Amino acid sequence: MVATRGASWRGVAIALLLLVVLGINAPPVAAYHTGTTKSVSLQISETVTLHMNNYAVYTFSIGSGDTLTYNIAVTSGAPIDMYVVPADGLVDYESESAQSFVLYRRVENQMTIAGTFVGTSQNSGTDSVIVDNVDFTGAVPSGDVTVTVDLTRALPTGPSLVVLGGIALVVIIVIALVAVLTLRAREKRAMAPPPMAPPAYPGPPGPYAPPPYYPPQQPPQGPYPPPPPSP
Repeated sequence: MVATRGASWRGVAIALLLLVVLGINAPPVAAYHTGTTKSVSLQISETVTLHMNNYAVYTFSIGSGDTLTYNIAVTSGAPIDMYVVPADGLVDYESESAQSFVLYRRVENQMTIAGTFVGTSQNSGTDSVIVDNVDFTGAVPSGDVTVTVDLTRALPTGPSLVVLGGIALVVIIVIALVAVLTLRAREKRAMAPPPMAPPAYPGPPGPYAPPPYYPPQQPPQGPYPPPPPSP
């Protein structure tokens, strides 16, 4: 998203021209809007007074999954603007010559500004929140404003992408090992000889039958008959 500076430049140019014509020493254009910059790690809560055409910048290191919560309220004065910009957008915003600046979030002409900004792979990096009392675009300053600024960066909860990636890798390795072991077991079963068939079952044994009983016999008693004559 790109914000374009409005028609206020023409008013400034006309005012400077009148000052020159009247012979009054005018300040350089670079002094048209000024501000302060603070680097914030996780949280800042303060009350600031912004003179007309002044701004306050709060710079955070936003990671993917981070949540930046902002709560800004004017307690005295006219409405203000708020912008969330990347590093190059801040450079153009602070410049007196750039006609536009890249931004991620724009809320203009409000007395109270609240919401969240979530870091993604597209907008993570060094991002800045600008509290704006400058006559560029949006609100038209009429004097000093007193503003309460409450900004909080929250780190993502739950397992990080690195942890999730490690868990996914372990699961893939376990599945691969199980698949290899299963394949080897099937190959071993296919190569083993078929089992021998068991012998036929003869059936249950019959009832027990004792051998026949023969009483003892006496040897034959003589006289014995004579042998037959020989031829």
